Amino acid sequence: MGLFFEAVIKAVENEEGLSLQMGKEIVDDVRHFCLKWIGRQPEAVPADAHSLRNYSEGWTPEKFAVSQRRYDNVWGSVRRALRIASVIPVDRKPCRSLGQVWRALNDDLRVAPEWLTPSLSPFIRYCDSFGIAPEEVTDGTVEAFATYRHQFDLTPDIAGKIIAIRSAWNRSVDIIPAWPQLKLSVGKTRKVLNLPEESFPPSFRLDIERYTACRGLRNGEIRPGMTLLEEARATYQPRMTAKDEREGGVMGPLAEATLAKHAEALWFAASAMVRLGHMNVEDVTSIADIADVGIADRVINDDIKPRLGIESQYGGSLVSRLRSIAERWVPEISQAEINDFAILKKLVNNKAENLGRMPDKDRRRLAPFLNDLETMAVLLCIPRWEFENLERERRRNGGLATRDMALRAEAAIGVLLQETLCVRWGDFRRTRMDVNIIRPTRRGGVGTLHYKIRKTHKNGITDAQAALASWKTRLIEIYWNHYRPKLTEDDPINPYLFPGAEPGAAKSHSQLGREVTQMVNDWTGHYVNPHLWRKLMGGYLLYVTHNLELVAALLGHRPDSRATNVYVEIKSKWAADELDQHAGRLAERAMRPKWARRQ
Repeated sequence: MGLFFEAVIKAVENEEGLSLQMGKEIVDDVRHFCLKWIGRQPEAVPADAHSLRNYSEGWTPEKFAVSQRRYDNVWGSVRRALRIASVIPVDRKPCRSLGQVWRALNDDLRVAPEWLTPSLSPFIRYCDSFGIAPEEVTDGTVEAFATYRHQFDLTPDIAGKIIAIRSAWNRSVDIIPAWPQLKLSVGKTRKVLNLPEESFPPSFRLDIERYTACRGLRNGEIRPGMTLLEEARATYQPRMTAKDEREGGVMGPLAEATLAKHAEALWFAASAMVRLGHMNVEDVTSIADIADVGIADRVINDDIKPRLGIESQYGGSLVSRLRSIAERWVPEISQAEINDFAILKKLVNNKAENLGRMPDKDRRRLAPFLNDLETMAVLLCIPRWEFENLERERRRNGGLATRDMALRAEAAIGVLLQETLCVRWGDFRRTRMDVNIIRPTRRGGVGTLHYKIRKTHKNGITDAQAALASWKTRLIEIYWNHYRPKLTEDDPINPYLFPGAEPGAAKSHSQLGREVTQMVNDWTGHYVNPHLWRKLMGGYLLYVTHNLELVAALLGHRPDSRATNVYVEIKSKWAADELDQHAGRLAERAMRPKWARRQ
């Protein structure tokens, strides 16, 4: 039987290195943690990381009606008590205790992208404390560290942290000359499963390069001196399906993001067929050898299904991409083969359990906002409240802003724009003052937020636009004039509203997402990561309007698309509310005569 918190409290009380006051505070916090937060006596609460992770899943300061600071302090006391009781090891700071070799590598991280240090720091401390040299790190080392974290780490999402370590390590290999040159597996991802591109025949590589250069059109090269008809033939080509030909449909050039997905599908499918022993490398000579419905069938059945399960939606995506490539690039493809692609995709999609459903994790994170409109109201007020605090602080500083204040203002503007027009994060982080924001023509007037969408929606929408109320344009102007300059001191001509660390670049998806997510958590006690913003605002619009077509218009979806259908289950919430109101009124009418008789 393992240790319980009663023994942990006794260890703290007997610890000689603690002052009486500090020991009492830790004990009080631990008792409060057990009795109030978990709801059990200390002697009934297991003192191990696995149990505490299970207890604390989904916890927020709001759950216990405490501030973020109080919440962090209680958890700090719990961790310190567990260290005193030797349940979890002491977490040493790398800058104070690392050995010479790891210390040098850790110092190199300071000039690297800022996300690498927090990702790698725990792993570096682990390797240094166990005497593992940098050049000795392997996938087995990371797996051992994962086991170690599961045993001692109290925080959730350990799997995500391990993936971040692998990615950060590989990024360090690419950009830091002194870093060991062995790359780690990032898990069962398509990139890792792919064979090296140079292992395939040059003709296959050149065919993919030409497909990309022509943007998915066989006649896609536009040359000087072309007539309009010749240019039209190079820019568009007839669709291969009989249905579209009857309707006079044409295929246009693909967007860069779609081209990248198509190339990824080709490399993955070709690599899978070779890994599975169904083809030899030298047999893969052109796109036509891979963009085939039989290839898609074998890859899904023999590779994707055993690894990820048939419920993975990547199988359907792979079929769609290979079909599109085949229609565009394989002249001899028959209508029967196109039909086979269509029925294979339909079967694979029908077998996907989560198709058209909102993931449980997203549902739990959206619930505090969609089930409690007061919390949603707090979210909508964050930009104004944050700027009130910032402007008060700036006035105290003689009109000057610090970099920390500028980062807070940047996050507040991020919340403001996402609440106004929740475009995809790839477009959002590249927002420019001179391109995407049209300022009002008069003082106190209404501005405009406009994006030309980089990823064309299937319903043809390529632009998104929304009005900016006068108070919103005022906050954007304040940010641009007084706070953003602190973020561009070393890059004054950076054009982006959210400037990045590299000169002339926009802020990275992950960094901007962390800033906005943390600000929302500070004000509401709940997390809304970049992935959730569109679902949150779309779900709220559906809740207040009961109109799925409006949601589709806001998000750029077809009304019957799977992406929009995930919001249908939100209807059950307002349907249940409607039922409760009617049932409540009926019950009240039935109760009145009963109460009258009693009196």
